[in-house]
Amino acid sequence: MNSAEEKRALRQKFTQRRALLQSNEKDGAICRNFLSFFSKERNFFVYCAFRTEVQTRPIIEGLRMRGACVCVPKIVRDQMLAVPFSDKTAMSRFGIPEPVYGEDTPVEIAAVPLLAVDGEGYRLGYGGGYYDRYFQKHPNVLRVGLCYSGQAVASLPHEQTDVPLDAVVTEDGVRFFSERLDRKTQAGV
Repeated sequence: MNSAEEKRALRQKFTQRRALLQSNEKDGAICRNFLSFFSKERNFFVYCAFRTEVQTRPIIEGLRMRGACVCVPKIVRDQMLAVPFSDKTAMSRFGIPEPVYGEDTPVEIAAVPLLAVDGEGYRLGYGGGYYDRYFQKHPNVLRVGLCYSGQAVASLPHEQTDVPLDAVVTEDGVRFFSERLDRKTQAGV
C-alpha cells in the first residue's frame, strides 16, 4: 500500500473514531484550554467547525469578546486565506461557511482541524493540502491543532510537503511538539 492509499484508509478510520469521541463537554474543555493558554495574543486564524470537528464557535466568540482579530478560512482558487470573521457567509464548495468578502490578514496563531495527530505533530487532515500550503507561505504562524485526546497516535505517514503542528489542545490540556510554544510557556507569555 502506498502513502496515498494508507492515508485514505486512515482518514476513514479516524473520521469514525472522531465521531465517537465528540461531545459537548469535551468541546467546552478544549475551548477553555485554548482560551486560557492563548490569553495575550491578538490575531487568530480559527477554522469553522464542520461535521464532527471540535466546535470552534465558542472560541471565536471568546476571542472576539477580548477584542482579538479573528480570521477564518476562505478558499480562493486552490489557496486558503485568513479572512476576518464576518456574519456574512456563503457555503464553500466543501459545504463549510466562509466569509463572502475579505483579504488575507496576518495572524499569530492558527487553530487547525484534524482527524489524527502523531507524536511529532504531524496531522492527518482531509487531504486537500490547504493548511500545509498556507503554513509554507506563512512559516511564522504558530500551528495549533484542536482535537480530542483519543485522536492522538504514535505515528502517521507524512510527506515532505506536510507541515507539523507546534502543539495540540485537547480536553486534557496543551501538548507541545515545538520549542516555539515551549518558550512561550517558560516566558510566562
